[in-house]
Amino acid sequence: MRVCIAAPDGPGAHPLVIVMCHTGGLDAFTEDRVDRLAAMGLIAAAPDVFHHHAWIEEREARRASLRDRRIVNDIRASIAHACQNDDTEPSPADVNRLEEEFARHAIECEFHRFDGAGHAFQNFLGPERSRAGPAEQSWARTLEFLARRL
Repeated sequence: MRVCIAAPDGPGAHPLVIVMCHTGGLDAFTEDRVDRLAAMGLIAAAPDVFHHHAWIEEREARRASLRDRRIVNDIRASIAHACQNDDTEPSPADVNRLEEEFARHAIECEFHRFDGAGHAFQNFLGPERSRAGPAEQSWARTLEFLARRL
């Protein structure tokens, strides 16, 4: 499995954070998140969740492949997720169901919702969707989440 990994400079014990890549896979956006976490003193690793099969170029087919049970079984951790209220994939109702499902399986999670932000609002690679204000708030809440748990 391919993994994008970065570690802070200098000696010492450093907590490890797993970063889940998005439908774009291990791209410049995911690498940026990993590098930013390393700059904060964390070891960050983003596994290629698509490693169970060959890369699927068509986006919707690739997204559908994430329902593969092998991928779901790879993931078991505390989860922080930034959600966009102005989106349909996942919709606010879908996010509610995700929270309920995580709770049912005793998976610690924390969701933050942002108005005025649609799908991929954090991804600077898509300037038509990127929203600087909510992206910065989301990043700050992610770091707060990590600080409380690490």
